[in-house]
Amino acid sequence: MRADGLGSWWLALVSGLALGTLVSPTVAQDGAADEDAEGAEAEEPPPSGFFDGWDGRFLVGVFGTTGNSESNTIEFITDGERDTDESRSSYELLYNFSRSDGEIGANNARLTLANDYKIPDSDWFAYVEGISEYDELKAWDGRFLIEAGVGYQWIDEEDERLVSRVGGAGELEVGSADTSWNPLLTFETEYETAIDERQDFSAFVGALFDLSDGENVRVTAGAEYSWLIDPDRNMSLVGRVETEFDAQPGVQNGVEDNEFDTSYSILLSWEY
Repeated sequence: MRADGLGSWWLALVSGLALGTLVSPTVAQDGAADEDAEGAEAEEPPPSGFFDGWDGRFLVGVFGTTGNSESNTIEFITDGERDTDESRSSYELLYNFSRSDGEIGANNARLTLANDYKIPDSDWFAYVEGISEYDELKAWDGRFLIEAGVGYQWIDEEDERLVSRVGGAGELEVGSADTSWNPLLTFETEYETAIDERQDFSAFVGALFDLSDGENVRVTAGAEYSWLIDPDRNMSLVGRVETEFDAQPGVQNGVEDNEFDTSYSILLSWEY
């Protein structure tokens, strides 16, 4: 395993994306609610700083078996979103590890930071996103992607949202045969909805096209279902599935990696 330089990547990614979100203007507080309107709820003041106004979750899943065979799996996720009149910021940190009969089946991590810059009185917006990945079992040790482009909100309601994005990106792999920056064309569509007061569903599909190699295409898709099982503790049961198709997965130890990589999990989630 070659992980040289991964620490500096993550620092660069976090610093760059955080700087991008910090330059988003914050909203000044509105005037006080009308004191004469009895029973009217006072509007919450907009976030006064970048670290205010976040909604997020901690998710964890641990599974194991013993007997004729022994296996254990752990998955940890934390994600969050901050939505203001000017921008929508989000992050996701994921770690997944599994072992079966002493053999490692998965050991990977992914950090995603994103910011949408809203255009006043328009469904269009600009965005920037950064993704840093580590995977012990891939033909590369680490992968770093920085992306920017434009997006459109097809649906933007309190309980339903449909968004598409198109942009350009640069991607760098560490520990693979090709360690140069590759230009990419990217497409992505995300959908999320509140089924009712306790149930939520979301899904996404995305594609990346290598402009320097027309045969190098990567397609990702995923879905998540969340069921609130304990409102007092903000605890939910979450089911997730993600799949990726890589037309050129690479070769590791003389063996070509699988073109399809699918993961699924059931986790407990606590919101904050």
